[in-house]
Amino acid sequence: MENIVGIILAAGASNRFGGNKLLYPLRNGVPIALLSARPLCKIIQKVIAIIPPHQNELEQLFRNEGIEPIIFSDAKKGMGASLSYAVRNTINAEGWIICLADMPYIRHETIRTINNNLIDQTSIVYPTYKNRQGHPVGIGDHYFQELSMLDGASGAQKILAKHKNNTLAISCNDPGIIHDIDTPDDIISCHPTMNISKGNMMPE
Repeated sequence: MENIVGIILAAGASNRFGGNKLLYPLRNGVPIALLSARPLCKIIQKVIAIIPPHQNELEQLFRNEGIEPIIFSDAKKGMGASLSYAVRNTINAEGWIICLADMPYIRHETIRTINNNLIDQTSIVYPTYKNRQGHPVGIGDHYFQELSMLDGASGAQKILAKHKNNTLAISCNDPGIIHDIDTPDDIISCHPTMNISKGNMMPE
C-alpha cells in the first residue's frame, strides 16, 4: 500500500516524569519526541502528531520536522481517544503506522519492516522482541470504524486481540520496540544491548 500515514501519539501528561518528557533532550540535545519521530519520518512520507492544547514548543518542534501537529482538546481521555482522533483526521489513508512519542530507541529498519508487511487494508502488523509485543503497530483501513470508536487508555490492543487471524507478529532484534520512557530512570535503564552512556543513549 502506498497511502500509509504515520501517527505519533504525543498527548500524554508525563505525570511520572516530573515535567514534559517529550521535550527532554537525549542524544546531541535532541528531545525525546523528535528521536521517537525521526525513524518514522525516514520511512513514511506523511506523518502527523497528536498533541494536547497549549504545547507551543512541542507543536513547533514537530512543524520544524515536517510533521503535522494536530491539537486534541480531549487528550486527557487517554491513548485510545487520541488514536481515534488521529484516524478520524486521516480518513483517506489506506492504513496507519502508530508510534508512541516516548519511544526514542526504535530503529528505522524496524519501521520499514512493519511498513513492508502492511500489504492490504486487512493487515495488522507489530514487532516482537524476545516474545514481547512492541511498537509501532501497522494497521489497515479495514479497521477504520473500530479505530475511530476507541476511547480511554487501551489504544488498539482490543482490536489486535479481536482480529488475531489477520495479525502478523514479526520477531526483530530491536530492544527499542519495548522501551518507553515514563520516568527519568527509564532513560538510563535501557536494554543491555544499548549504549547508555550520557549523550549517546541510542541503540548500537
